[in-house]
Amino acid sequence: MKISRSRRIRAIGILFCSLFLMSCSKPTDDVEIVEGIKLNKGAIIENDGGNYSNYNYIKGKYEKVNNNEVIGLYEHNSDNYIAQKDGKYIVFYSGKIIELSNIEIGDDGLKMSPSGEYLSLYRNVDGVTTYKIIKLSNGEYVDFNTDTGISGHYLDWIDSNTLVYYGVNNEGVNGIFTYNLENGEEKLLYKLDGGIVQYLSTDSEGIVILQETINDEKVLQVINSKTSEVKTISKDITRLYDIVNVDGVYYALGEFNDGILSIYKLQDGKHYRLLFDFPSSIKATRYGLSVDEEGNILFIGSNSDPELEEVYSISKDGTIRKVSESKNEYTFVK
Repeated sequence: MKISRSRRIRAIGILFCSLFLMSCSKPTDDVEIVEGIKLNKGAIIENDGGNYSNYNYIKGKYEKVNNNEVIGLYEHNSDNYIAQKDGKYIVFYSGKIIELSNIEIGDDGLKMSPSGEYLSLYRNVDGVTTYKIIKLSNGEYVDFNTDTGISGHYLDWIDSNTLVYYGVNNEGVNGIFTYNLENGEEKLLYKLDGGIVQYLSTDSEGIVILQETINDEKVLQVINSKTSEVKTISKDITRLYDIVNVDGVYYALGEFNDGILSIYKLQDGKHYRLLFDFPSSIKATRYGLSVDEEGNILFIGSNSDPELEEVYSISKDGTIRKVSESKNEYTFVK
């Protein structure tokens, strides 16, 4: 399948950068307690000619959220989220709306911890990338004292206060490291014997990495964050955009040895292609997949003009159907 290409993709990218380019000011003690917006898994942001709206995914259908917030990050365990409202950037944290005001323009890669307590981001200044951690309850930066050179955007959260990332430390060790915010301790979780990591994310099983070995082979692996045990998922994958775990089974948006972009089910060391002629194209991005409350796979694609995107669902029995009502530009709420 070909990749959907939108002439407006740069515009929506700018919006997301703007949406998440924020920093925090310390809230006062008399902040009003309010009820926040509730979003289900699979919620989206729609770009309709430059007008951005959230749509919630309810019982297999999208319903517009009638509010003046545009939510980009949502943590489902705590219902905390980050959004844009009235031209300002806010965090909804435990019933409080806290205005965010100081994150610098150009900050990117924002991710919330599993508990919604922290926000991680990276900042590029004159070609040098640094990583920042914000505690959302008070809007203050948290110490992240590592001398490891973190590679690219390969940083995620293992749990509510532990980061995982790929890089090279001061001793020249090339590997996957963890960092605990409570005690400031960094540990080597997995050492690479040569090669590089080209993808990193986390899920309930552990840390998913796509490793390119010194022999130019690509191996998709899962590392247990507690035992460091490594499990190989696939040795046939050549490119990975996104991957999700549903009940212990992985679904990947990417390409395998045949070079065909699709969504694949990975099981018992084999890969099974799920998309063929419908839809005719698929949007391949880092967050190109989502999973709804029932465990169905959601993705963005087009069945006619690649400029006009729609949201599709793959049910557990493999049935594919369109679930969005209109054709616009879409991005999943992270």
